[in-house]
Amino acid sequence: MAIFYRSLSIVTWLFFITAAPPLSAGDRSMNTFTNKPLWELGISANLASIPLYRGSGDDKLYALPLPYLIYRGRFIQSDRDGVRGVFYSSDHFETTLSGWGNPPVDDDETAREGMGDLDAMGELGPAVRWYPFKRRADKRLYLQTTARTIFSVGLPDDLRMHHRGYRLAAALYYRDEAPAGHLSWKWGASLGIDFTDSQYNDYIYGVPDQYAGKLRPAYQAGGGYAGAMAAAYLIRKLTDTLSFAIYTRMDNTSGAVYESSPLVETSNNVLMGATLIWKLKESQRPAPTIK
Repeated sequence: MAIFYRSLSIVTWLFFITAAPPLSAGDRSMNTFTNKPLWELGISANLASIPLYRGSGDDKLYALPLPYLIYRGRFIQSDRDGVRGVFYSSDHFETTLSGWGNPPVDDDETAREGMGDLDAMGELGPAVRWYPFKRRADKRLYLQTTARTIFSVGLPDDLRMHHRGYRLAAALYYRDEAPAGHLSWKWGASLGIDFTDSQYNDYIYGVPDQYAGKLRPAYQAGGGYAGAMAAAYLIRKLTDTLSFAIYTRMDNTSGAVYESSPLVETSNNVLMGATLIWKLKESQRPAPTIK
């Protein structure tokens, strides 16, 4: 089950980067991008090497097929940032309710060995995007700030939810839906920083006294700066129903408030993956224009 949830988290993000949101009123001249279907249903084959958590010295390789659903509604959308609700949208600003998730982490043969597994976690909260040069269908540059509450669910054995803290994040994104006019390619990149509170950091990086030893001393994490990330992706549309994508992300913990935890084994983590996306069916109804 851990393999399923971890892969689902990463692959869901990958599926959503293939979806361009509907055009704003100022983009009506870009007719090439005005005919997106309201929803798309498909399946993918995925291969990814994923760190257990930021700062972990262990990675796992996962390979499996997964279904996906892309939805481009007026108020609810599934795009490259996940599933979100859109409350306000203009040429320069967008406010949303944004969510994200992380899969559970097994403690076997890791720095956490004997401490117990980490539960699957979800995040939910408001996000604000600022588009300094107005939103466009083909190229977009924006700054996003997000404040989320973090909770855990003990899947698959325990469905009880527990509050785990808060996250504040800021990231700069650039996305090109048709580089040099080539509609069969898409690429994007992002840079961001995170801040998390002591409750969340102690859940991931804290070492209670009962699990402490000579090689893993007791540790209690505080709240504050939680690290930085850089990410990029490239998508090639092979046919009307088949696409191929590669992506990578690097997380850095240098200067993070939990950097001295014995569970932090490296300053840099690299996630790498590839997927083959096959669209099986799409809506005959077009996506609505976002005003």
